[in-house]
Amino acid sequence: MKLDCVLFDHDDTLLPTFALRAKVLSQAAQEVLDIDIDSQAFLAAAHGRNLEQMSVELSSGDSALAARLVRVYRALYYAANLQGLEPYPGIAVLLTHLRKRGIRVGVVTSKLASGARDELSRTGLDVHIEHLTGAEDVQQHKPAAEPLLRAIKALNVDASRTLMVGDTCADILGARAAGTRSGAALWGAHDPNSLRELNPDHLLETPAQILNLL
Repeated sequence: MKLDCVLFDHDDTLLPTFALRAKVLSQAAQEVLDIDIDSQAFLAAAHGRNLEQMSVELSSGDSALAARLVRVYRALYYAANLQGLEPYPGIAVLLTHLRKRGIRVGVVTSKLASGARDELSRTGLDVHIEHLTGAEDVQQHKPAAEPLLRAIKALNVDASRTLMVGDTCADILGARAAGTRSGAALWGAHDPNSLRELNPDHLLETPAQILNLL
């Protein structure tokens, strides 16, 4: 397969943040909504929806509570993620090889771009990333095509020669909507069966398998 570009999701594709995000979501829901939730099950079932969407659901549509939940979550998360965050095994090597082969590399995430950039910088992955589209950069989030198309335009590549790699259904559906190839990052997926049911173009057990596609 001829590829000119690989786009990656951020959370649980490049960096394993699921446990921390679940812990913080549980704390924020308790503080703001006074409810106890099974945050790991909730996140796994969210299939890549962004924080704002999940907060609206948890607050039963109360926009003021949802906005407060988002603020509290982000304050807790960015205070807690300052240490111990490491890329998945093989990610740094993969990104190095992609760039050596002249393949453009971008990140498309529903996380705030500022937060994602900070995590990429602190884990040393930022040197490999040419472009990042984050939550504040678009009106519609994955699974809509907009964030992927924004990255494709910024990198000046063809969608048909681009691979989108991610761990959630939103990543696979976003790839389909944008006309790119899709790769399920099973190494970080917390609901792999749902990913398989979508029949992505590639099921990837390890980051290294991406190199085998070239």
